[in-house]
Amino acid sequence: LWTRRVDGSSGVALSKDAGLVLRGSDVAAYDLADGTLLWTQALPAAAVVWGLAVDRDGRVIVAMKDGRIICVG
Repeated sequence: LWTRRVDGSSGVALSKDAGLVLRGSDVAAYDLADGTLLWTQALPAAAVVWGLAVDRDGRVIVAMKDGRIICVG
């Protein structure tokens, strides 16, 4: 349906409506229907490679290299 080049990605996850991509010190959400960027969220530290998950309520959980885990609502 669509493609999107995301340089420097270190993790991906899917939610009901979005594809999420971990990009160093931020996470970005792309619309599954057309690939448009929905939102980005800066992270307080660099994320662990593949340290990205989505819970059943759509909250995004990110593990960071400094040992913290954050939830992006």
